Amino acid sequence: MARDTRRPLSRVLNQRRGFSLVEVILVVGVIGLLLALLVPAVFKVRQAAARSAGTNQSRQIVLAILNFAAAHNSRLPSLDGARSSANPSWAMFQALLPFAGFEAEWNKTRTEGGAFAIGISLYLGTNDPTLTPAVRGQQEIDYCSYAANAQVFLGNPSISQIGDGLSNTIGLAEHYARINRAAEPQSLLVDYKYTQGEIPTIHPKDVPPKTMVAVQKRPSFADQAWGDVIPVTAGGATTGSTPRLTFEAAPLPTKAIPWIAQSPYHKCMIVSLLDGSTRTISVAMREHVYWSLVTPNGNEPVFPE
Repeated sequence: MARDTRRPLSRVLNQRRGFSLVEVILVVGVIGLLLALLVPAVFKVRQAAARSAGTNQSRQIVLAILNFAAAHNSRLPSLDGARSSANPSWAMFQALLPFAGFEAEWNKTRTEGGAFAIGISLYLGTNDPTLTPAVRGQQEIDYCSYAANAQVFLGNPSISQIGDGLSNTIGLAEHYARINRAAEPQSLLVDYKYTQGEIPTIHPKDVPPKTMVAVQKRPSFADQAWGDVIPVTAGGATTGSTPRLTFEAAPLPTKAIPWIAQSPYHKCMIVSLLDGSTRTISVAMREHVYWSLVTPNGNEPVFPE
């Protein structure tokens, strides 16, 4: 009779060796190392994709501005819709609608009147943190995440007035569509709306302490009528009217400074020049270089950054 040499299954299972503590720690360490390498890479890819979307929107708007100029004998659209301008009685971003591919919206606006509000996807910054899903879902939404350079687009502007050259002048910057400084001593809610052309009835810097004021502002920056920081040229050099202020990179919406431009990206902002190109400028850009790019006729040297 042959002897059965097979061992019971329970004994085989009992003899299997588990992972040692050292092996477990090693595996966890390797996984942690891989995650540490992967997460920053994924973050950078997402940031690059976000900037690409923002760049595309900014480029489309500045090309609409150039298309407008081509159709109006080199005259540029006016922020305030001045009577002498190429877009009398219409705010600048309204007048750009048919040149940006929004003919139906433009016709609707003209039919309903200047105060008619309709959401324009091109003007709603993809990465603007102040445009929450609830805000984007509103039926009437005329917010704008992009700001026109008021040093260029006021009165009766034209391309011939840009003495510094189109490639040396910022036409469009980024700006949060909504700034809510409710936690400040002077509570201020600022909505940047493309339907607005005139200056507000109350100056935001004149808001009394412990008072809540809501203001609808035209989408602009370097706008003296609004109290923005503006470029000041003296002795061949240009700086801001408030020292050391240029633009903000990814500030909290409750802490953002309404008188300068804001970018939703860390360490940089997307701008469009009047030649139709777009650039990403760093927060490390020297103050005089930034403000020299804002002035259209400063005749100051702009050093590459």
